[in-house]
Amino acid sequence: MDFSGVPVAEIFNGSVVARSQAMDREQPEEPELAPAPSITPQSLFGAERGADLFSMPRQSVAPSPVAAQSSVPGEYPDMGIYDAPLGSAPSSPEDFIFQSEARRDAKGRLRVYSPPSGDGGGSFEVAGITSRFQPKEAARLKALVESGQTDQAEAEAKDFYRRRAAPFVRFTENKGVQFQVSDIVHHRGEGGLRRVLQRATMSDSKDYGELIGELNNMSDPLDALNAARQDYEWEEVERGRASRKKFRPGLQNRFNKADAAARRLITGE
Repeated sequence: MDFSGVPVAEIFNGSVVARSQAMDREQPEEPELAPAPSITPQSLFGAERGADLFSMPRQSVAPSPVAAQSSVPGEYPDMGIYDAPLGSAPSSPEDFIFQSEARRDAKGRLRVYSPPSGDGGGSFEVAGITSRFQPKEAARLKALVESGQTDQAEAEAKDFYRRRAAPFVRFTENKGVQFQVSDIVHHRGEGGLRRVLQRATMSDSKDYGELIGELNNMSDPLDALNAARQDYEWEEVERGRASRKKFRPGLQNRFNKADAAARRLITGE
């Protein structure tokens, strides 16, 4: 199964094995070589890690705006990285990801974005597709944007999101879970998705199909995913590093919006 630059999913005894580290947005401090530690409730939720890791409480609904937005489209200095204000309510995971990630110029056109220090995505990105982790796709989108073909760039970015999520969303019929899985795998890569799923299910399995199958049996899988992706971010990605804390407000808003949008797909509201 060729995903043209997207991780190829190979099936071994029912498990999906993601094969492209270049597609992974995990932080470089998190090598895939070491085996995952045994997971317990204590190790998952960090009872002894200190209150600072949880100074920003989890929320299950989108909060009211906490900061004024810039009047210039694509510039959101008060809201933090990863938290572009959404336009109309997104109807699909790829719409949400694009609206959350895309940076625009003063005329509202998609532009090439240079992330701040500490982001880890490389020298530039387009709609969240980075020069470090998705160099081929990022270069293609950059060329389209710089030649004025921004509509084509948007279409190709959304197709990229869909293809990247395809090996994982097939394990569930729950539209809300599909939404969250798509956003998580784009934002934190396949390794990050696995760790979030492990936290959500309190399982040490590495089998994506098995982990998502456990989610399917939960009474509120979206609550479990929302809590797990935040705990993963603060404990494993941030890990108390001061350089990462500037991203917290934007990330928190992003997670809350993703949770609310996923629930709307289920309720139809």
